[in-house]
Amino acid sequence: RLFLHIKNHLELIIINKMKQEKLTIYIAGAVTSDIKEHGYLHCYQKFENAEKTVAKYFPGAKIYNPMKICKSDWSWIRCMIVCLWVLIFKCDTVFFMDDYKSSKGAMIEFRTASIFEKRIRMIEQLILINKQNEKND
Repeated sequence: RLFLHIKNHLELIIINKMKQEKLTIYIAGAVTSDIKEHGYLHCYQKFENAEKTVAKYFPGAKIYNPMKICKSDWSWIRCMIVCLWVLIFKCDTVFFMDDYKSSKGAMIEFRTASIFEKRIRMIEQLILINKQNEKND
C-alpha cells in the first residue's frame, strides 16, 4: 500500500511537470478488434473519449487521434504506416488505453514509442492519479 502511494505520488509529479510543457500526444489503443466486436462508431467514440480525457488534463497539448488520422476505408497497413509516421515525427508522448495489449497494431506502436524514446503513459493511470489528487485536495 505504501509502495502504491509513493508510485502514485511520483506519477502525479511527472504529470504536473508534463502540464508545464507544450506536448504533442498520440492516443493508442485497440482499433481493428474493437471495430470487429463493437462497430466503427463505438471505436470512434472510445478514441474520442480518450482524446477528451487527455485534453482535460493537458489543455494546451496537440493531440493526434488515429481514428481522425485514418479514413475508415483505409487498409490496416496504410493506417499503421501513417500513424507510426505521426507517432515518430510529430509526437513526444503516447497515451495508451488499457486494451492496447490485445492489439497487434497498438503493441507495434508501444514498441515504436519505446525505441524512439517517447514518453509512455496510460490513460487509466492518468484518470486514477488525478481522481486521487482531487480527493486529497
